[in-house]
Amino acid sequence: MVRFWTDRWCGITSLKEAYPDLFRITRNKEASVKEHLQYRNEVVSWVLDFCRPIQDWEVESLYSFLDLLYSSSVKGYGLDKVCWCGSQKKGFQVKSYYKALLPQTATVGPWKSIWKPKVPTRVAFFVWTAALDRILTTDNLRRRRVIIMDWCCMCKNNGESPSHLLLHCSVARDLWNFILSLFGLQWVMPRDVRDLLACGGLVEEGQRLRNCGTRFLIVCFGVFGGREILDLLRAKKEISWILNGLFFTL
Repeated sequence: MVRFWTDRWCGITSLKEAYPDLFRITRNKEASVKEHLQYRNEVVSWVLDFCRPIQDWEVESLYSFLDLLYSSSVKGYGLDKVCWCGSQKKGFQVKSYYKALLPQTATVGPWKSIWKPKVPTRVAFFVWTAALDRILTTDNLRRRRVIIMDWCCMCKNNGESPSHLLLHCSVARDLWNFILSLFGLQWVMPRDVRDLLACGGLVEEGQRLRNCGTRFLIVCFGVFGGREILDLLRAKKEISWILNGLFFTL
């Protein structure tokens, strides 16, 4: 017997969790789906039993509740059967089961935009490490109890974190403006590398910008991971020298 309110049969959660305000005023909280379902003249209808009339502030929730019920796949006839809601067309899959086990707040990183483009392995690996905030910037080194000055090796002003070093540093910003100007783009840098990779796909549409996603990875690598750029920084060259070095990297 499938319980109407407490079992997961309509939607991804139980009706008790989806509509707690309506569950509080229902008369029979242990009722089955069969008790609320009517099937007459090949038409499915739902009979609800509340202990009091619906108040004005509950009307919107009731409408949403009814829309969910009438959009369900319950037909009112035939035998009951267990279905895998993760992927009903393909049946049970380990992949869909794994996704169901993940917490709802878990965020999936834009890993396809890192490993799919045709770039050298060291470039993809560096950007992947940067997206995880694991590159050896001063803040990460200090967490490992390395005694080091907490300042940016490029701008010599702010503390050095992966997002600052690759995106928000004044030197990095000039490098980004240079590469984006090649595509005629004006860009507002997001918070961190992961957000940049997530929105990088937005500029890949169209023939002219089809390689922009690959350029994003190379610029991230060239700002800090490339030996040529680091040599120019150690030599304290002007920004024009660094731009030229990045241009030949691209």
